[in-house]
Amino acid sequence: DRVSADSTLLDGELDLDESALTGESLPVHRVAGQRGAAAFSGTACVAGSATALVTSTGMYTQLGRIAALTQRVQGEESPLERQVRRIAWLIAAVAIGAGLVFLVVGIVGAHLSFSDAAVFSIGLIVANVPEGLLPTITLALAVGVRALAQRGALVKRLSAVETLGSTAVICTDKTGTLTRNRMEVVEWWAPDEEALRLAASACTDADPLTGT
Repeated sequence: DRVSADSTLLDGELDLDESALTGESLPVHRVAGQRGAAAFSGTACVAGSATALVTSTGMYTQLGRIAALTQRVQGEESPLERQVRRIAWLIAAVAIGAGLVFLVVGIVGAHLSFSDAAVFSIGLIVANVPEGLLPTITLALAVGVRALAQRGALVKRLSAVETLGSTAVICTDKTGTLTRNRMEVVEWWAPDEEALRLAASACTDADPLTGT
């Protein structure tokens, strides 16, 4: 039932589940002799039978090309990761600057030896580094992951929690991927009662699979 290579139908017809390629949840109908009568690697036959001519295999298939494109994608830092990195560099710069200042003050002002002033400056630099920053951020993100998990959302990366929380608009055309593949009317408006009655009857008589 699993199509193992890209092929062109020579005879017969098939209903193919192409959700792995297109994200569409409903099967598509392919008939030999028609334009676009092709079966792609990675799809599944849900009905019908056909004879097909293999046109490409392996990385030369449509699924292989998608896999090659995903390998070229470079991961980007989330807004939280960029902010934490910026804060870390700022803290490091302030700590090193304070250490150098106290090194000079210790030698010139307090008349300390260079070794004593250096030890004091290094201790000052280490003291300025917030050791609890990383655990605090991790715990805060873990709480967000738990809240999302209670609502049925799975998060792969902890840093994605802050990004998802900052998202205001999501644009997508794959309703079957994000929802239960069902659309239902929750509220409607009509200029008069007759139009409202017709709209209600149309929604009641609609086919839940085709929407007609």
